[in-house]
Amino acid sequence: MLRRRPNLTSLLIFLCLGLEGFSQSEQSVKILTIGNSFADDATRHLESICRSSGVALTLGKANLGGSSLKRHASHLEAFQRDASDAKGRPYQHPQGESYPRQSLVELLQSETWDYVSIQQFSGDSYQPDTYEPHASKLVATIRSQAPQAQILLLQTWAYRHDHPYFEPEDLNQEIMHRKLVDAYDGLASKHHLQIVPLSEAFQIARGMPHFHQVIPDPDFNYNDPPTDQLPDQKGSLVKGWFWAENSNTGEKRLKLDAKHCNARGSYLGACVLYEIITDKNSRDLAWRPDSLSEKEGEDLRYAARKAVATREADLAFIPIFNGKDLEDWDYDPRYWRIEDGTMVG
Repeated sequence: MLRRRPNLTSLLIFLCLGLEGFSQSEQSVKILTIGNSFADDATRHLESICRSSGVALTLGKANLGGSSLKRHASHLEAFQRDASDAKGRPYQHPQGESYPRQSLVELLQSETWDYVSIQQFSGDSYQPDTYEPHASKLVATIRSQAPQAQILLLQTWAYRHDHPYFEPEDLNQEIMHRKLVDAYDGLASKHHLQIVPLSEAFQIARGMPHFHQVIPDPDFNYNDPPTDQLPDQKGSLVKGWFWAENSNTGEKRLKLDAKHCNARGSYLGACVLYEIITDKNSRDLAWRPDSLSEKEGEDLRYAARKAVATREADLAFIPIFNGKDLEDWDYDPRYWRIEDGTMVG
């Protein structure tokens, strides 16, 4: 017989931790996001969600629109060279614009953060060679200035099908999604960071009936659109097409935002982040934005739970074979052997 010897110590620790977590009825969480507009999108409803579930949330932001890991690292380097250099102090003070701008180091020291998140600029997210050495500089600084904090990698998400990025035939939403997940995973593995699986949650939701879309809308005239009318975008997780008015001339123009979240996408992102920072199940939440139907909220919470649970299952998986030998196995060598890295019986 071939059997694996169980690790009873690990099982006991797991049970104790589970009981300890179960006994906690109140929770306080402090998180600082170092990112861009995608971090703003993902946290837009986080405070409301936490408040509705009895979690006291402190949310700090070091977000700069369109900012990459490289840009955040360059601001950090400027501050380290000269603390008085304005380039090293690009972040808004937590108390508002009337206060002096701050450096990343000052924001990291301003609270005893439980979590600090970083993310890549969405347009570079699927290109792993854009992550380093900038991420390493940020991670090292976070660990030195906020050593108690767990560092999270806040995934960006793949753009909607009609984004101009996808005009070349070698790139589409699914390819962008797979590549950015691989890039974030690579960085997480290198620095031992936890992933916040936003793009995975988006793709799960996009496969559900409520959020499935036909793009482009075959019944809409994109070349000569009737003013103030929009194509069918029900179920979209991003803003999509909208009418913008020129403040000088009053002229209206149809424009497309195929990447930033609308209320659905922001709610989904917040549910995923809520699960990560509270270890609570988002399917138990009752709160949702007024613009979402009860069914939409239920489906988005399901997508969030599935994305996080899938990640948790992957992390909890323990390989039973090391790919080299039968160390730690109780076996009869007459019947079991290793051939070319494969267990044969």
